[in-house]
Amino acid sequence: MPKVGIYCRLSIEDKDKDGDDNSASIQNQKAMLRDYCTERGWEIYDIYCDDGITGLEKNRPEFKRLLADCESGKVNTVIVKEQSRFCRNTSLVDEILKEKFPMWGIHFIAVTTGLDSDDPDYLNRISLNGYIDESYIEATSKRVTSVFKYKRAIGECICPFAAYG
Repeated sequence: MPKVGIYCRLSIEDKDKDGDDNSASIQNQKAMLRDYCTERGWEIYDIYCDDGITGLEKNRPEFKRLLADCESGKVNTVIVKEQSRFCRNTSLVDEILKEKFPMWGIHFIAVTTGLDSDDPDYLNRISLNGYIDESYIEATSKRVTSVFKYKRAIGECICPFAAYG
């Protein structure tokens, strides 16, 4: 029987926090993934949430705790909303999803995209998804930088507050 580790992540904290101090997006991810497990009669070992931390970051506290529980055998199935919630770093995708999870016997599922480590095309799909997810971050950064550059050129303030003095 699967012992599921649900992993949720959001890069930018939402303004609307609930009583658990988690963003609405995190709460929605949790609810969706809990329902997925309940429908299948799967045991949820724990829910791991990193709220406000980029998927490029390797040293996310709950991410590290999840990996430790996977390695120790406490968790044998990891479920996420989509691969980008798990990780947006291609080298980390390769290290965790292609090497460590198979070595530890971890079943990985990204619910909304239908990604499943039992699928014969899994390795190709995670590589492609990883490239797209990391490229998205780079493209967004370039767009934001170009807007800031333009605003500076026309004399607009790009700070959250006006300069003093």
